[in-house]
Parts: sequence; C-alpha cells; structure tokens
Amino acid sequence: MRFKLIKMNEDLKHKDEMLVYESKLESSFDFVLSEAGQLYQGQGRLRKTYERLARRLDKLGVSYSLVGGYALILHGVRRFTEDIDLLYSISVTYNVGSRDERDGRTGFAHL
Repeated sequence: MRFKLIKMNEDLKHKDEMLVYESKLESSFDFVLSEAGQLYQGQGRLRKTYERLARRLDKLGVSYSLVGGYALILHGVRRFTEDIDLLYSISVTYNVGSRDERDGRTGFAHL
C-alpha cells in the first residue's frame, strides 16, 4: 500500500509540474523561445521525456516508431512541437490450433 501512495504522489507531482510548464508556455513567448532553443540543441524537457519514454518502451518490449514533429526535428527540420507522437504495435498470441483438436480437425474454424 505504501508503494501505491508514493506512486500516486509522484503522479500528482508530475501532473502539477506539467500544468505549471503549460502555463509558462502560454504566458511567456521568451519561455517558448528558450524551450525551442533547447529542443534544437537536443536538450530540454521534451528530449528528457522522449528518452525516458523510449527506455520504458524498450524495457517492456513494445515495438514503436517516432513520428510527427519531434521525429522531423531529430532529422534536422526546424519546427516547434510540444508533444511526442509514437506509432506502436502490441501483438497478442493465442495458443489455439490443431494440436488442441481431436483427430481430423484443423482448429481454424473453431476460434
């Protein structure tokens, strides 16, 4: 139970940090320019978030591709984005088939 409470507190802290960050983006053009500068240098919050997300997906064995604005930035296109777009795939395998059927049956028509 203690772990769940700690995790919930961390989630709330991240949510609060995100709201403060979004508020800064909306209220200060200088802050937007600062973030863009860090983004183009391969630094900043978006870069750290992408690296953390990529590590987590790799650890979970999820197949993914980076798409959208951030992918373009990593390929040298100058643009600003506030998000990370991913295309991901999860496969599920069911153990059904002829080995589970009685003789003379294929298993394919019985899903």
